[in-house]
Amino acid sequence: MSRVKQLSKPAAATPLVVPSCGLVVLSQLNTLAYLSSVHSPHSDRYRESLSRHNDTKDTHMMERHQEIGIVISVVAVVVVVVVVVVVVVVVVVVVVVVVVIMIRRRRRRRRRRRRRRRRRRRRRRRGGGGGLCPRL
Repeated sequence: MSRVKQLSKPAAATPLVVPSCGLVVLSQLNTLAYLSSVHSPHSDRYRESLSRHNDTKDTHMMERHQEIGIVISVVAVVVVVVVVVVVVVVVVVVVVVVVVIMIRRRRRRRRRRRRRRRRRRRRRRRGGGGGLCPRL
């Protein structure tokens, strides 16, 4: 009819009432339950090993993140400084070129005006007759 039987170590140490025909199935289920409890995310052993692994992994990752953050900040500062220097140099060069061009234009205009005035004065003084006596 029914037997009272204790199962081996993988099962719990509590006595179970099992029909004789289902004994094999129940022992296999108990073995599976034991193995799954050791490796399941809900077991204490699994949680402890996982927490140890995560702690070492987290500290390592934090150190790596700090190093990467320092490197990124240094690179960002260098890039910003280089960009500012390049912009300042370009602005200075453009201003110098514009000033030089404006100075040259002013000089050319003054020279042309003076030359025209001198030529006109000379022509008026000497007279425009030409010939043997240009001054008359």
